[in-house]
Amino acid sequence: MASNLIGDREQKIIARDATVDNAKGLLILLYVFVHIMRVLPLTEPLSDWFYHSEPVLINWWGFNLLDLAPIAFYFFIGLVLYQSFIKRAELFGKSAFRQYFIKNLSVMGIFLMILYLQNTLTKPPVPASWNYFVGIGFTGILTLPFLTSIFRRKTLIGTISKFIAAAVILVLYSVFHDKLFDLFGAASGHGGGAAASFGFVAVVLLAAGVKDLSQKGLIIYAVSTAALYLAGLLVNNVLKVPVSYDIFSAGYLFTAFTKMNLIFFFMYIINKYALKDRAIPFLAALGRNILFYMLVTLVVLLGLSFARSALPKLGFLPAVLVSLFILGLYVASAAFLEKKKILIKL
Repeated sequence: MASNLIGDREQKIIARDATVDNAKGLLILLYVFVHIMRVLPLTEPLSDWFYHSEPVLINWWGFNLLDLAPIAFYFFIGLVLYQSFIKRAELFGKSAFRQYFIKNLSVMGIFLMILYLQNTLTKPPVPASWNYFVGIGFTGILTLPFLTSIFRRKTLIGTISKFIAAAVILVLYSVFHDKLFDLFGAASGHGGGAAASFGFVAVVLLAAGVKDLSQKGLIIYAVSTAALYLAGLLVNNVLKVPVSYDIFSAGYLFTAFTKMNLIFFFMYIINKYALKDRAIPFLAALGRNILFYMLVTLVVLLGLSFARSALPKLGFLPAVLVSLFILGLYVASAAFLEKKKILIKL
């Protein structure tokens, strides 16, 4: 019998989306590669590709890959939000829903503890930011009101409701942005995630709406993807809405979402027509266990931070080989989990 770390109750609600799992697996590999390269001692500076865009205000074409990282995470949350959270509540009642929510917040607490240890014990020149994980916890709380019946509907009304709610939230977030960041003490370096979570909710709802459209046929999905992309171009290049990763501006959230949506659309096409909706071996296993591998990554980066002073400085190519070796360990562990049919559901 297949073994797992989540229990028979959980198995009832797992209906995997191969495209999402493949995309999340690719995301974690890129995330690990970039951050390992940044923590290794190098003989020469890395290219700008490994960092967030500079200057703080960037134009439509000025996004680096790392600029899409936080948006990608919330994008994937939105793609599976209603399938995962709502199905759980429908099958097991409100108590199971609350337990699942509390469990996810507990996982975020583990992440924060590891980051605190990394900053306290290694004292890096640039402390690791808590923003991602604080933002996840706050976004989860703020998303609760949007799990009501009208947003759960798979009809056109449900989809339109998600997009309207997202648009209203982005407008309000833009108006009250500075006050939110002042309220949560973003100047301390760790309040940005909590303040930005009000905008991240909009990204989650947009992605959930996109998920609805992807199930209504390729033409509708393609037209909506093109429309959203053009809307992002309009917001940035015509209306001149500021795009700033550093302060998670509304312009950044929306334009980064439209770019992430376009990337996922092409992944969807490849998965549907080239892979015939099949999961890519090992890559999907990474995606299915993405929170576990993010936790592993924090531990790996903590270890490398400790060992940094004792390691010899590496040239770019040797550093790439070291990073690829570590990625190989990730893939090997994913292969083991897949072979044993183990799903580590944090």
